[in-house]
Amino acid sequence: MSNRRKDFQHKLSSDLVKRYRLIIVEDLNVRGLTRSRVSKSMGDAGWSQFLFMLSHKAERAGGKFVQVDCTGSSQECPVCGSEVRKKLSKRYHKCRNCGYIAPRDVAAAQVIENRGRARTEPWRKVNRIESPVARSSPL
Repeated sequence: MSNRRKDFQHKLSSDLVKRYRLIIVEDLNVRGLTRSRVSKSMGDAGWSQFLFMLSHKAERAGGKFVQVDCTGSSQECPVCGSEVRKKLSKRYHKCRNCGYIAPRDVAAAQVIENRGRARTEPWRKVNRIESPVARSSPL
């Protein structure tokens, strides 16, 4: 089983590096997660091994691999940057400031992308996603 997983991880990391010059991921505390309720699935998935392969291949290919702090990413609007508090049971992000609506996980991923781009391009103001273009269908 570990050979299959390793083969899959090699193929997936190679494909991602070929398709993207910039790869941004959450900086997860994998050791902490393996001691929690998700321990078996995190250990079985070989997450640390996959991230190592991905970072190594990206750097070898001349791309960038960035890990960013994901704290509060689901509580921040990816369009205007304002704080949008919500309980975990709320699955949609609705910003009262700019009106942006998106599934919670999509909005959090966009925040993580914004943070990663800000780290890799500090000289340039990171363009946040534009609300009318990126707006998901209303609830």
